[in-house]
Amino acid sequence: MILSSVRIITILELLVFLLVAAVHLVHLDNLPRGLYLDESSIGLNAATIADKGEDEFGQNYPLYFKAFGEYKNPVYIYSAAAVFYFFDVSVYNLRLTSAIFFILALLLIWILVKRIFADNRYINFYTLIGFGFLPHYFNISRVAFELISYLTFMSLFLLLQYLTFEGQSKLDESEKTSLIHKLLLSALTGISLGVSIYTYSTARLLSFVFLSTLGVIYFSRENISKLLLVVIFFLLTVSPWIVYINQNPDHLTGRFAEISYLTDASTSILTKAGTFVFEYLRYFNPNFLWFQGDANLRHTIGRGGLVYISVLLLFLLSVYKYFCKQFPNHNKHILFLLTSAFFSIAPAALTNDGTPHALRSLTLSLFVFLCSCYGFHWLVKDNKYKSVGLALVFGLLVIESLCFVDYYFKAYPNKSRAAFESYGILESLQSFHSDNPQSPKVVLSTSIHQAQTHLNFFKYVLDSDLSYVSIEEPIPQENTCIIYDPKDQESLDSNSTLEFVNHNQNDWFVKTRCYK
Repeated sequence: MILSSVRIITILELLVFLLVAAVHLVHLDNLPRGLYLDESSIGLNAATIADKGEDEFGQNYPLYFKAFGEYKNPVYIYSAAAVFYFFDVSVYNLRLTSAIFFILALLLIWILVKRIFADNRYINFYTLIGFGFLPHYFNISRVAFELISYLTFMSLFLLLQYLTFEGQSKLDESEKTSLIHKLLLSALTGISLGVSIYTYSTARLLSFVFLSTLGVIYFSRENISKLLLVVIFFLLTVSPWIVYINQNPDHLTGRFAEISYLTDASTSILTKAGTFVFEYLRYFNPNFLWFQGDANLRHTIGRGGLVYISVLLLFLLSVYKYFCKQFPNHNKHILFLLTSAFFSIAPAALTNDGTPHALRSLTLSLFVFLCSCYGFHWLVKDNKYKSVGLALVFGLLVIESLCFVDYYFKAYPNKSRAAFESYGILESLQSFHSDNPQSPKVVLSTSIHQAQTHLNFFKYVLDSDLSYVSIEEPIPQENTCIIYDPKDQESLDSNSTLEFVNHNQNDWFVKTRCYK
């Protein structure tokens, strides 16, 4: 039986999707190297929720989770708790939650693009490869940072928004089912945007911005009922958050007050406005977008920017063709994407700590990529240079993706050790726990950031109380093993004549030595 061309293409799409998913799932437990303190905090609260229905401080099913100096958002933690409940508590499963969120986002964007460009069979592969390996999201889809859930719900919102407002504008009065379907989509659009507020801090501002943008661009007589439903269900969804911030006004603003120049009473409004413009423009720095990305190696890998050059060029092409009125049937949708991209950086530009910041500008690449799909569509649709365009786009995109993935799995592991600051803690504890249950005293150095949080989470991972482990100053003592930060090395070497044996591996970030 000869397969039809449509079926062959479907099989190829499935194979590409499975390949992308597999690359995101491999070696999650040891790449990046070690858990960052935020990951351990999220993992600890997810484990306690799965175990007892409490956060680490004993509060039953909180809306937000108290951590060190901030309150963490609930969506990722409760999702990880569900994974822990049905499987087990492990580093792999903690990060698996993040990979699942990304794969869902990829699936939603693929459905959206497939719906927009139903007659373009090539764009499905562009989406799977381009979005599947987009540098901005690849790294954060493999670590347990809560913001990846924001990407998923924004992808859901954009899909529902398109289905709601870009479908058939006028319905036959007898098509009651179709009308109900449209109204249901409107309600779900508002709910998805509302849920995003519970995923990441920048969404608390951006959700209202995107809602306003939606209202302005799609306001018309025939859309009033749909827009009204979007607003109503959005407000219903965010009402617990509104109640929470009224009752706990400092819980969700403390971290922002630390990193934003807006809270500096010594500077004028004019100076703050100038700072905003300066910080905003930094997000369009070619080094940030194309070449290096975020300087923080927990957010990017230090090579390549947020998006591939091929994606950025197609984005610029889409902008040019939009102003040349080449997309008359999608005028409002492209305007919504471009306007949203413009505003997506605003919350990030309100801070000057660690900027430009890849996490706070999460949605920028999402809108850039979706706009690039319009550029791709124009390039291959009714264009005499179609074959050349396809060859250039896919050739460059595949090369960029292969180079990025190769660097990630070969060069980035060594770089990630220092960025995540904990590689070797779990491995040391695991060694003591499995090799000698009656282990000598083990000291976890106080110089390790949030050592108590790491220890409490690893107790769940190892399913042990680790009663022989304490958190103390790293002082050499007989019959004691010390897990310490590299900066403790000089002090330990100069303050003791006791004999010791090193138990760490060469590539660990933290070190372990046992005194006789």
